[in-house]
Amino acid sequence: MNKKHLIINLLLLVSTVINAQNWIQVNTIENEWFKKVYALGTDTLYVIGKNGLVAKSVDKAQHWTKQYPINKQLNDIVLLRNSTGIVVGNDGTILKTTDNGTNWVVKQSNTNDHLISIAVVDLNNFWVVGENGIVLNTIDGGETWNKKEIGSTSRLNDISIKNGVGYIVGNSVFYKTLNSGVNWENENLPNEGLSLENINLLSVNQTSNNLYYLLIATDEYRGTFLSKTHSSNIVLSEYLNNFTIINDSIGYGSYANITTNSDNIIKIYEFNNVHYVNETRLYPSGIGQVDYTHSDLSMIGDSIGYVISGNYIFMKSGSTVNSIKRNNSNYKLEFRQTLEGLLVNSYEAVISKVEIYDLYGKIIYSNCNSNSNCINIKWGNSINNGPYLIRTTLLNGNSYIDKLIIRNIL
Repeated sequence: MNKKHLIINLLLLVSTVINAQNWIQVNTIENEWFKKVYALGTDTLYVIGKNGLVAKSVDKAQHWTKQYPINKQLNDIVLLRNSTGIVVGNDGTILKTTDNGTNWVVKQSNTNDHLISIAVVDLNNFWVVGENGIVLNTIDGGETWNKKEIGSTSRLNDISIKNGVGYIVGNSVFYKTLNSGVNWENENLPNEGLSLENINLLSVNQTSNNLYYLLIATDEYRGTFLSKTHSSNIVLSEYLNNFTIINDSIGYGSYANITTNSDNIIKIYEFNNVHYVNETRLYPSGIGQVDYTHSDLSMIGDSIGYVISGNYIFMKSGSTVNSIKRNNSNYKLEFRQTLEGLLVNSYEAVISKVEIYDLYGKIIYSNCNSNSNCINIKWGNSINNGPYLIRTTLLNGNSYIDKLIIRNIL
């Protein structure tokens, strides 16, 4: 068989090529343990950490300036367009900036409870919730804070206020306001058949039309993602730490863990309204550790975003790559381009061999006896931008050929 016939036969076996967004690992900050990431615009982002770290980047996480305004774990951060920002943390910590994070000043909270989440009503009106039912409010841009009694002693995990309608969620509690927090009422979950008993509500988001919240409870509802106006829900097999809704068409959640092979892994889940769309697996490289109890993500629309866990930061770039995914009862394989190379990930069996061919049938890469479900192929001098054929052979004997288009190699 000549090369022309070989190419035609190979192309007959090529699967569909799907455009997907690319998550890439970016420069991290050494010796830090991240708790929250906050993206502001397309280039600027902030991370806060376990030991009082407040770090800022203005070039998509490539370079950082960092400081330690207080030696306390910091849990949430918000920055406004008028250069004002608020950070909250353990032991009643509240920090304020009026210059986009160049300087941070400690403010009195009059509590020693751990503060967990912030909501913004307007440039002067902020709300904070935390452990032991603590609720704080400021109406002077964060200069002074007052306690608001809502009748709870539970841990309050998140707060959201939009157009005067707000929600506070926590361990077996669900509160609602219709007047920007003037009055809070304890309510049942707005989904028929669900009780607050033995349920921990972890996170809450709003759009103009819907309410979304994340809960952890029995195995039946473990990691369930629910909507106010839809009876359908998503039951995930693993524990989502958080989620964010871009609009009623797309949302993201994240989860970090250590695999059975002791590999770090961060998973990004995509949602379409309340329907599961896609899962992306990220395998951090270098010396570090994910936090298997915590991850966090921040999105700017659907094109720019960041996810953190432990020592690691990943960025979702606005450029597209090519990903191929088969998904049926027996088989699932994924290719994902990174800045450094190509990840080949098998959900079916251990990969025994990966071979890459150019369209003339010449083999330009071969990896034998890999003995892993995930292969990280580094870019070399032989791989440039353009189309390739990739043959993946699994330890169970199955072999597959796909077409992959490589773009944007630096």
